[in-house]
Amino acid sequence: MVIASPDTIVALSGFKARFLGRVLTVRKPWAVALVGALFALSFDTVSQAALFALAAGRFGGVSTALLVAALFVLAMLVVDGINGTWISVLIPRADRTAVMASKAMLVGVAAISLAVGSFTVAKSLLSAVDAWAQVHELAVGAAVVIGVVVAFVAAMRAGRRRCARSVMWQSI
Repeated sequence: MVIASPDTIVALSGFKARFLGRVLTVRKPWAVALVGALFALSFDTVSQAALFALAAGRFGGVSTALLVAALFVLAMLVVDGINGTWISVLIPRADRTAVMASKAMLVGVAAISLAVGSFTVAKSLLSAVDAWAQVHELAVGAAVVIGVVVAFVAAMRAGRRRCARSVMWQSI
């Protein structure tokens, strides 16, 4: 195995590189947007929207199915937009701040994911938790969103704090 230095640009190889190689050389804004739109129509997103639409269709008809699918698409656009904005802020700052912010955000999202998974298991196993969740489902959803926002803010502060400390030590 050959290990490249951090400053070396490594050429992509393999099936994906041959298949998607042209995508990496796109420079025109409309072409970049088209590539992004094609990736947004990935199997995962389409299958999730179809699953939600089928579930809503079973319980409320076509209008409910269309509303649920549209809300899912809107939520994905908002979350992906926020993620893209965050990444666009971090890319020019490929320093310790970005690394620390990225790690802190990873820990925050992982903790929230574990909490949601545990809550889902508890709902499946305990009817009291399931009954409580049905009454408070909006609050649970809001708590997840607030948790992600808090993780983001904490990640950015952790990154800035780390950067400020390293600048202070460099000036001494």
